[in-house]
Amino acid sequence: MIKPMKRLFAVVSAVFVLGALAAAQYTPGPRGGSTGPPPPEKQKGPVLRTVSGRVTGNNDAPLKDAIVYIKNTRSNALKTYIADDAGKYQFNALLPNVDYEIFADSQGKKSDTKRLSSFDSRKDVTINLKIDK
Repeated sequence: MIKPMKRLFAVVSAVFVLGALAAAQYTPGPRGGSTGPPPPEKQKGPVLRTVSGRVTGNNDAPLKDAIVYIKNTRSNALKTYIADDAGKYQFNALLPNVDYEIFADSQGKKSDTKRLSSFDSRKDVTINLKIDK
């Protein structure tokens, strides 16, 4: 009779401990009970940046199909974008703690290289590139 009592006590104790652990893990969400991710303005972590602009030539004419290069100076990763009919380009999801170098190339001519610094805290940055032909 003593063995079944010990077994019953062990089972009841285990259920009690598991219930206490589950209760300790529960964190109520905001009003409405949602435990989903917080809204973007309250999320922690890096806020990704966007750089965009126009590629122009002589007389500020847009350069369609100019190739815009952006280089991550930490990893040396290089991405490209082909400018649209208005000469516009855009790079999204850039890390805020990395410096980038940006330049454009069209028909063998190259723009000056511009630098996007990690100290520039703007989320959306405009950098226009000019290629003298």
